[in-house]
Amino acid sequence: MEDRVRQKGTVFIANLIRQPQTQDAVVTLLKNILKDQRFLTHSSIWATSTLKEMVISDEIIDSTKILFEKILRTDDILHETVQMLKYVMEKPESVEIMSEYSKKVFLRSDVVNSVSDLMAAGAYQGLADPETVHKFAVFMIKVVNEEEVRSGVLDTFVYKPIKNFFTFF
Repeated sequence: MEDRVRQKGTVFIANLIRQPQTQDAVVTLLKNILKDQRFLTHSSIWATSTLKEMVISDEIIDSTKILFEKILRTDDILHETVQMLKYVMEKPESVEIMSEYSKKVFLRSDVVNSVSDLMAAGAYQGLADPETVHKFAVFMIKVVNEEEVRSGVLDTFVYKPIKNFFTFF
């Protein structure tokens, strides 16, 4: 008897769901729910707390770092980013928007300090890397051996500063 009732109930609900009036009623109900301020308030609170928990999760942070690193190291992405920035910066309104965005995001003290720390660590790693030191030494040897470059470097960094120093007196 119980199986027969369950079967008839299932058939009844299936037939009910297929009815256009039922489908219209469900759509109307959902629209009204989405307009209800109580739903909007509670869903906003839920979404905010869920996102907050996700953002501070070490697993999410690590996964996001790996994803962004992979994306940003792609040659196509680098090229397209440069092209997009060139295009955006040609627009007068973009300069204002980027200026405001930079002030609010990039010039915050915590961001500036983090970027400074990253750059210092990167510079240290670069200078400590034997391959980098070797390439720099090879480059300097080429500079010293190239007459035109050497004379330009000497003029700019040796002779002109000395001349300016002695003509100051």
